[in-house]
Amino acid sequence: MNVDELKSKAVKAGKEGAVSVNQRDLITKMLARYSSDNVIVRELVQNADDAGATKVVLSFEVDKNESITQFSLSNNGRTFAEVDWARVVEIANGNPDESTVGMFGVGFYSVFAWAEEPVVISGSDYMVFSWIGNQLRTHRAKLSDSNISPDTQILLKMREPRRFVADPASLLSLPEGSDKRIKHGSATVVPSIDFYRLSSFCAKMLCFTKTVGEITIQINRSAVFVVSKLKSQLKTHKLVPQLKSAFFQTSSLGESLQTFEVRQCSHDDVLAVVKSPKKTSCDIGPSTGVAPRRSGGRREAR
Repeated sequence: MNVDELKSKAVKAGKEGAVSVNQRDLITKMLARYSSDNVIVRELVQNADDAGATKVVLSFEVDKNESITQFSLSNNGRTFAEVDWARVVEIANGNPDESTVGMFGVGFYSVFAWAEEPVVISGSDYMVFSWIGNQLRTHRAKLSDSNISPDTQILLKMREPRRFVADPASLLSLPEGSDKRIKHGSATVVPSIDFYRLSSFCAKMLCFTKTVGEITIQINRSAVFVVSKLKSQLKTHKLVPQLKSAFFQTSSLGESLQTFEVRQCSHDDVLAVVKSPKKTSCDIGPSTGVAPRRSGGRREAR
């Protein structure tokens, strides 16, 4: 049987039907790729880095029951152009710019693991995602003048209870990237986000960012953790022409030194902020130096 002949006959005389896509199930299957909460943070920080941000703030709203009610991430990178707004709503297309890694490709949809209806704010516009049955819709509108900010924000109202935990022992008890779950009451088991594991993960992320040099964690609008890095150029190594043509597209390699600084509240202050939502500040404490990290980076051709 000839495929072209069958197609021609079906188009002319057959009954036409539409292929329906259950977008809710599609996104649920996509989320299977993201096995931990750290991946969600990583994707959003990567998007900020691709937008040229230098600072990122992770903010958690925690109620009196120590449950996270809302999460937001803000960055001071470039605000959205029309092409960025268009890309956000096109799940499968991803990012055509080879110079960036994330920039609101498929990875952005990891936010649905935390929120049913995320909100994106950038420049003078904002976009709300909402569901009609199993089909996802977006609504874009203008902010009032008093709410316009130079930062881009992702707002996530938690779709299920998630306890905020501050347990230093968790750094030793669980493998990196695991989705920790804790007992709540006598029987219910709920997922949790651990402050110490998250802060450790943020410090490690800065080793790989291009422009982001500072990440802050806030609880109930109080900064409890700040990690920053300073990058300095050490040496430039010129490549011989034969090596350049064989392995590299540049004429030199740069060696740099990354120095990290960590500041955070005491354990008691972190617990106080979590347990007392009305507490507005805590002592962020003096900086703690982290061992310098050398890295070799490719430089532009000369």
